Amino acid sequence: MNQIKKIKSGIAGLDQILGGGIPEKSILVLEGGPGTGKTIFGLQFLIEGLASNEPGIFLTTDESPSRILGTLNQFNWDTREPITVKEPITVIDSFSSIFGKASGNYVIQDLGDINELSEVLIRAIKETSAKRVVIDSFNSLCLSKPVSPRTIFLNIKRILYSLNCSSLVIMNQEDRNVEHLSDGLIKLYIDDKTDNLRRILFLVKMKGANFKPSKYPFEISEKGLNLILS
Repeated sequence: MNQIKKIKSGIAGLDQILGGGIPEKSILVLEGGPGTGKTIFGLQFLIEGLASNEPGIFLTTDESPSRILGTLNQFNWDTREPITVKEPITVIDSFSSIFGKASGNYVIQDLGDINELSEVLIRAIKETSAKRVVIDSFNSLCLSKPVSPRTIFLNIKRILYSLNCSSLVIMNQEDRNVEHLSDGLIKLYIDDKTDNLRRILFLVKMKGANFKPSKYPFEISEKGLNLILS
């Protein structure tokens, strides 16, 4: 029986829980409300890939590329050594065209066009030899499309599988139909049941990893997300 290859998530403590990391070429769903750390999680995932010479793509629907790349400067992440790729992260811009200010090599002009989305995503992955992809956010990606979120997710899943990418799809709200199609599901939320607010990571499922579904408190520091393991 072939052993499943795993890749590091970049999230301190998470790989330990998963017995070495996330199964390679998985498509994971990351859910959470505002301020829970979803985008930071996604960027850490991509930055970790760079340490293994795995180029990454960040498809943004809710923020400009400059804001996304600017977030990298807010954390103490080393994006230089031993990285050998030319660019740290490639951004697919599906946000700026709304204001007529889209620029760059990878732009989605019509967010409602599923064919354009597929074409730009495939071209970006092939041209950059990307191994990791983050989509932020899937809910916004679905707003203007005439087909169901399930159909859109299946289309994206086929593309990412066929091009051998390990991927993270960020969602602002749950969708059971989409969750069932994913290889892994992680939920972030803020526990407000006491005066001492805590951020919580709920590891729900991860195909190919031996673990017990559990909840873990985490912090966000200059190093990004860090699970607190007792």
